[in-house]
Amino acid sequence: MLPSTWLCLPKGILVSLLPQNLDAKQKITVSYRYISWFITSIYYLSASPYNSLRYKVVVVIALLIFSRLIMDYYLKSSAARDIQMTIIFETIGLTLLLIPTGGLESPFIWYALNPVFIASNYLKAIRGWLNLFFYLLAALLVSSSLFNTKGLSIVEILQNKSYIILVYSLITIAMRLLSRAVNQLEVQVEVLKKQRQELIEMNSKLQAAIFEHEQLEKVSTKLMILEEQNRIANEIHDNVSQRFFSILCAVHALNANWREIDDKAISKQLQLIEQSVKETSKELRVSIYRLSSSKKEENAFKETIDSYLQDFASLNSVTVKFEFHGDEEGMDNGLKQAMNRIIREATGNAVRHGKCTETLINMTLNIGILELTIKDNGQGFDSISTLENQTNHGLGLINMQKLTQTFGGIFNLSSKIGRGSELKISIPWGIPERKLQQGGAA
Repeated sequence: MLPSTWLCLPKGILVSLLPQNLDAKQKITVSYRYISWFITSIYYLSASPYNSLRYKVVVVIALLIFSRLIMDYYLKSSAARDIQMTIIFETIGLTLLLIPTGGLESPFIWYALNPVFIASNYLKAIRGWLNLFFYLLAALLVSSSLFNTKGLSIVEILQNKSYIILVYSLITIAMRLLSRAVNQLEVQVEVLKKQRQELIEMNSKLQAAIFEHEQLEKVSTKLMILEEQNRIANEIHDNVSQRFFSILCAVHALNANWREIDDKAISKQLQLIEQSVKETSKELRVSIYRLSSSKKEENAFKETIDSYLQDFASLNSVTVKFEFHGDEEGMDNGLKQAMNRIIREATGNAVRHGKCTETLINMTLNIGILELTIKDNGQGFDSISTLENQTNHGLGLINMQKLTQTFGGIFNLSSKIGRGSELKISIPWGIPERKLQQGGAA
């Protein structure tokens, strides 16, 4: 009768002997090895003794140490040749184990399924069958030479133990089929993982594209409205100025000729001037206040860009810092749209391709020159070869260059692998319009 504590050994053995960081197939292989050791050892210790119990315990412990060393080597080996040599070494060791434990009568004959299991996972079929044939033949010779108390021939022993060959053959076939199925499932799992990752990336790009398209439409519509408002306001301003000029001329003429005109004519002229002043004042108060964008949205372009970048940063979990210096009044709609598209494209590339976590955008409107700098801390790339080789240009990079060239600007992109990217754009703007406005005001 064995101590009851032996029944608690399997769980403790697996916990203490099972290595960490194993994949599913390795865990099954290692677990089966130790479970088969435990079961065959229990049966060996409790069977009719060929040897003393102390001798059996020594054999069991020696097999455990041997199993641990062999398993560690399996897990560390990556080349098929190394695994093959280890299987041969273990098969020889298990054959020798049959000598002190009873030959074909030994419970450890079934422990030898472990190298069969390993071979079915890592070796070609022919090598696995050859290894199995060698083991069974060696076991047969050991039993015939050392444990043949009845003087049976090898053929008779083979007939008596034919079930062992049958069981080994069926188990080997089953393991081969199971291993093939598992390998096919692993391939399918990898394909599914790759497809899932592609779907996630496509979905992310689609969401970003939809978000960007919606924002671009809002910006475009807003800029068109602002430009139309400014145009109408300027037209009203010009008309009012002409009307004031007419009133001034009338007042000047009346002041110069009032002695020569009778009181009735003077009164009539003053009434006309008064009525004209009232209408002009009313038009200034109502129309310019209602239509001029300078009273409503003094920094519409800056606020629109800032709002987009905040949403972009939240969507992609990155830090975006936006600095704007200068007065956007005077920027035409085309230039605003171009800067908006460049900022969106550059920040999008920094996150999607550069994998950055922080981006800094600085736009400065100096007298006669617009300067835009976009810098990120991404993984970077070889900007020199990319700019020199036209075939490597992405559509976004080409669009940013063309937009800059459309306004007569200078496009400068610098980047190195592992050191992020920096885009600098300089565009002349606003000089003719400002001079014209100043001349008109004078």
